[in-house]
Amino acid sequence: MRPPAAPRAVPLSAIAAAVGGRLVGAEAMIGGVSSLDEAGAGDLAYVDGDRFIEAARASRASAFVVGGAIAEISRPQVVVSDPRYALCAWWSGSSPAPGGRAGSPPRSCGASTWKWARRLPSGPS
Repeated sequence: MRPPAAPRAVPLSAIAAAVGGRLVGAEAMIGGVSSLDEAGAGDLAYVDGDRFIEAARASRASAFVVGGAIAEISRPQVVVSDPRYALCAWWSGSSPAPGGRAGSPPRSCGASTWKWARRLPSGPS
């Protein structure tokens, strides 16, 4: 029996375009979505306000969705007006993002929602 195929990574610039955001920093390939504390390399996490800047700095996420560019974070950021909504909309597929997942977003789509560290779907072939 073969192990499941790894999800296809999505360019961060494509995610930024899909949610109407602005990419700050270098391009990154994103293969998953996770909370700040559970993120790893290739994961995207959101920063929901200034009180989470230190957690973001300590996070291993490759990139962040933020409400405004955060100078204290040196990794790439997608700047949008509402980070939680943008990430949830893209995840649910209501945004035309490459690899967007069909169906409803998680109920709260808050930080606790990401504890299961969803992997991005492979998207269209």
